[in-house]
Amino acid sequence: MTELLANPWVSAVMTFTLLTYLLTLWWPPAFRARAAVLHACTVLVFARFLFATVTLVSGWVDQALLAERQSEAVAQITTARDGIEQLRADPGSDTEGSVFERFGDFIDEQRNAMNIDAQMQALATRVESAIEDVIRLIVLFVVQTIIIPVIGLAIAYASCKWFWRSSSTAR
Repeated sequence: MTELLANPWVSAVMTFTLLTYLLTLWWPPAFRARAAVLHACTVLVFARFLFATVTLVSGWVDQALLAERQSEAVAQITTARDGIEQLRADPGSDTEGSVFERFGDFIDEQRNAMNIDAQMQALATRVESAIEDVIRLIVLFVVQTIIIPVIGLAIAYASCKWFWRSSSTAR
């Protein structure tokens, strides 16, 4: 965000807008375009600061309310992924040990491999947990990227309407 607001073009447009606003204030009130130019300049300056405010509020909400939930969900997804990979992995066989121990280990591995129903149940449980965490992350990102900016735009719209009504009644 700082790169966008610190852009020389944005600064040049803001400087031009403010100079235009100041010059327009000296125009005679009877000049027809005076009110339109003043409103346009006000909207441009308001939009610039609205963008900065919405971005700051979004960052604050993210840090204060959503960051902990997001990190918990990511950690749970990582844990579920590791568990799923562990269930899929075949245990390696030791080359050391007696022939009898290796044969016993081989029989145990085959018995565990035959218990596919339990493995599938464990896999389904982990996948369901991961899906819930992904849905939580989607909700967090929707709040952060859609809901907060839309609320900011609604507040801006109401503020502009109030400003224009108050400035038109002041005349």
